[in-house]
Amino acid sequence: MEPETKVERLIPIPLRDNDTKEILWRLYADNYQNARHNETQRSAVTNFIILIAGGIVTIVSSGGFTRSDLPLTGMLIGLGVFGALFSASHYERYKRSKERAKAYLRELDYILFGSEKEAFRRIKIMSDNQRKREHPRLDKLYDVHWLWLFLPMMITLLGLILTGLCMVKVAEPSPTKVLLVDQNGKPR
Repeated sequence: MEPETKVERLIPIPLRDNDTKEILWRLYADNYQNARHNETQRSAVTNFIILIAGGIVTIVSSGGFTRSDLPLTGMLIGLGVFGALFSASHYERYKRSKERAKAYLRELDYILFGSEKEAFRRIKIMSDNQRKREHPRLDKLYDVHWLWLFLPMMITLLGLILTGLCMVKVAEPSPTKVLLVDQNGKPR
């Protein structure tokens, strides 16, 4: 069970009319939906960045690593940095919306059930404890925002490696030599 903490009252006067309940419920739903939207947007943009990065790596590696590929590898580095910044920004927005939704739910819980009962909070705690019992190892990975930062940073690292390979001209294609042979297979 979570340690008991004193919950700060957001609405100092306990209003119990239906309008207040409806407003709090809508604010909760709106912020929860906004948090989900930020997660979906972060996922979609990260997938798109991975797709573009795959195309760039294919182009760069298909003709050997040459200095003419440097603009593409620079684009790959920029794409990875953009992806990491975008992911971090959307994670912050996600957390902000989720915390707001929790605050509205706590207030609604107080108005509906009073400070002694906190029914919504107890349901959450019971549900979380059940999940922890069933999946103790996965509980440590529950907040996987680091994965959404890891993928773009790996794209940046790959861009830096490819830039290094292009700078030293490793695996530059050599001109093809044609070997002419006679009927017996001996070179001419």
